[in-house]
Amino acid sequence: MIKSIFTLTLFLILQTATVLGQKPSLAIHVSNPLGFFNKAGIKLEYQRNRFGILIGAARYFDNFVPHYPGNQFLLESRWYQSQDSTRNGRGFLYSKLLAGHLRYRPFSGSGFTAIQEVPEADYWGFGFGVGKKFTFGIFFLELSTGAKIVFPSAGQKNAFYVTGPGSVLDLKFNFGLQL
Repeated sequence: MIKSIFTLTLFLILQTATVLGQKPSLAIHVSNPLGFFNKAGIKLEYQRNRFGILIGAARYFDNFVPHYPGNQFLLESRWYQSQDSTRNGRGFLYSKLLAGHLRYRPFSGSGFTAIQEVPEADYWGFGFGVGKKFTFGIFFLELSTGAKIVFPSAGQKNAFYVTGPGSVLDLKFNFGLQL
């Protein structure tokens, strides 16, 4: 189901670019390499002039704290400062919609090593922020910060909103390939 939606969205983006006579600029974003123990994600960006649209998916693992296993999907729009991309960086504003699913995680451990139960839940939310993209040939690094609001279908502990997928502070460090 998700693969079908992703493929259809990519097809529609490329068809729109063809109809408008624009050669699409695509970028593949990979999640923060420092967070690979807990999360892995990828985003595909279509960019035309100063506007970009991204679709993405992330998988949260149950390896280390905060223990919120599940999946998250997002749709993001960006407005870049200028049309040219330089090593000095290109600033952007973004807004995004996200949805996800938390898998059940039972209570385990005791004392200092205790891990709280995570109820199974769906969630959705939105966010906004600013960022900067540094381009090095076909490669890039990207830093962004913002805020997001997430609404889970079942009550969650505070860690979900601080260090989990529902984190209010939206800090990102991504790298990728721009075609």
